[in-house]
Amino acid sequence: MKYNKKIIDDIINDGVWLEEDMVLDVRLGFHPDDFEKYFKTPFRSYDFDDVNFDNKIFKLSEIGFILVKSINGQLTFVDDDSKIVIVASSPTKLDLELFKFSDIHHTKNVEISFYHHEKNKKRVEDILHFLFKEIFKKPKKENNFYMIAQGPEGLYNQRATFKPTTIKNNDFEKYYGKGFPHEKMLEFVIDDDTDNLMIIHGPPGTGKSEYLKHLFEKCEKDIIYVPPSMLAMISTPGFITYMIENKNSLIVIEDAEEILSENRNAATQNLLGMCSGLLKDVLEIKCICTINCDIGKIDPALLRKGRLHFEHLFRKLTIEEGRELAKFVGVDVDINEDITLSEIFNNAPTSVKDSFETRKIGFF
Repeated sequence: MKYNKKIIDDIINDGVWLEEDMVLDVRLGFHPDDFEKYFKTPFRSYDFDDVNFDNKIFKLSEIGFILVKSINGQLTFVDDDSKIVIVASSPTKLDLELFKFSDIHHTKNVEISFYHHEKNKKRVEDILHFLFKEIFKKPKKENNFYMIAQGPEGLYNQRATFKPTTIKNNDFEKYYGKGFPHEKMLEFVIDDDTDNLMIIHGPPGTGKSEYLKHLFEKCEKDIIYVPPSMLAMISTPGFITYMIENKNSLIVIEDAEEILSENRNAATQNLLGMCSGLLKDVLEIKCICTINCDIGKIDPALLRKGRLHFEHLFRKLTIEEGRELAKFVGVDVDINEDITLSEIFNNAPTSVKDSFETRKIGFF
């Protein structure tokens, strides 16, 4: 589960925080049901499911919690001063001598319970931020990039690789022109709270695919790449089943003109469903589509607020921008008209260090 400030805000704003004297002289039982018995008032409890806290759960001891009970794979941590209990449950075997789980890949559950008192409010908020930022945060995967494939039993993920793209000094405006909205597009892959669709478009060779490679390196979700040869699969009933099995992923559809067309088809309907309504909530999918055509030729429904996070035109560089980039990366190329990135790098007679390492624009 990624850091999500909205979830924390919803918990903090859930109900009125009490202000009467806070009882602190009674030792808690170590189960949330004991709260009402001792304090005669309900305690709040919130569950976080499908979290991969692995051995980082023991970092709670760094912020004042004591491990008071362990039964099989269930750990109970207590902050007695603030009357906060955190119960972490895992289906895997725990070795308390080594403070580690035998298998860190199983999904787990964390429940936090606390006395809903004004004196606790700041402490609870701080702990929630700590859980999301330090404990729920997934370790960066070595390779979370897949290509959709089809076998006798249907669609499946084929692990794939791509060559990383180097943007010298991370100066995106040098490569993509003045005012390039890198932060807005980066937000799409790292923030769960954005809308679910992003469309990037522009002439071939303007660096769309190369830029996506850079975004992929920042993304913690599984990334599923749909090549043009597999576009027909999106229109099949089995595609939704496949996406249910890969919920909370980032799907990337390259050369998606046919799917985004205003001449709506089954694939368009599937994409519309994934980006809005009940199916959006079920799948928690984000989708990046690349097209070479004019944005005005796609289905207007895809551009509506609530579906579309952002769309951006990758354009040719002006003569001045092209010359500035060529000088910046040390490419000797004569530029007398607007030019694409591909034309700059593919026409270079010498190799260039710290620029696009792959001269061919595209994933594969």
